[in-house]
Amino acid sequence: DADPRPIGRKPVPHLAGVVVGYCQDEVTAAFRAWQLLADGLRKFGRNALEANSWLAAGDSALSSVSDRLSSARSLLVQANSAASDSTSRAAIAGEIRALRGSIIQAANTSLEGRQIFAGTSTASTAYGTTGTYQGDLGAVRIPVGDGVTVTVNQTGPAVFGTFNAT
Repeated sequence: DADPRPIGRKPVPHLAGVVVGYCQDEVTAAFRAWQLLADGLRKFGRNALEANSWLAAGDSALSSVSDRLSSARSLLVQANSAASDSTSRAAIAGEIRALRGSIIQAANTSLEGRQIFAGTSTASTAYGTTGTYQGDLGAVRIPVGDGVTVTVNQTGPAVFGTFNAT
């Protein structure tokens, strides 16, 4: 009987002397396993970068909102002073309306076409011009490791509250 094994391929002993395959087979399988591992690590690395981008965009938007709220507070204190007359109060009201608009704009921050405060909604904006929330309450989760996900968003109502028309 002819040996069915190709010339130059030798059996590889395994634990307890059991032969599990041939050298070339083991090298090929090991190489493929390393390729799969490397592909997975690259994917998780890209996902970690995406998660970091979401968190940085959220931090930037919230910093902008904080600045606008601080400005609004200063304007309200100024409007409440005895030195303010109706003309200056009207001007301050206009400035506060503009600040409100820029807060809504920050609440509509997007990243790669997705609204960061709209949950998992595909709405084009998280908030309408009147301040009404248009998103949902879904959490955006990104896998960053084997069995590990990171929630990278907060929904608009969780951050900004809900619109009260009265």
